[in-house]
Amino acid sequence: MKGKIIGHDQGDYFISGADGKRYQFASWDWSGKTPPKVGDVVDFVYEDGVVKSIFPISTEGQSQQSKVTLAVVCFFLGGLGLHRFMVGKVGTGITMLLINILSIISIVTIIFMWVGLIGIFLIITPWVLIDFIVILTGNFKDKDGCKITT
Repeated sequence: MKGKIIGHDQGDYFISGADGKRYQFASWDWSGKTPPKVGDVVDFVYEDGVVKSIFPISTEGQSQQSKVTLAVVCFFLGGLGLHRFMVGKVGTGITMLLINILSIISIVTIIFMWVGLIGIFLIITPWVLIDFIVILTGNFKDKDGCKITT
């Protein structure tokens, strides 16, 4: 049966089912990758008065991010990884930021200028360019796997 999570109270969640009835389940019955949250659309089994096997229904294409905003941020501030922070990809955002900072420091010290140039021109620039193209084609995903299409 399909439904929508409408509430949460101390480890218990409440679903409004497609049949108009309300159901309750405990967090350990959740089968999604990320914790359930109010507003999630779910598919579940209701047998013998118990809700089982609660799965989130794919929300592909329902990301809250704007593709245009993300593309502009990627184009102008992509080297800092800001576009990745915006979609919740903190780890790769930090990686891009660190590579960029270390590359700039290497260039400024002149002794290791070639290391900095490699970091910027062979790592960051292609990474940002690929991200930019993927964003424009509508295939860039946020941390939950939802495509950024709007």
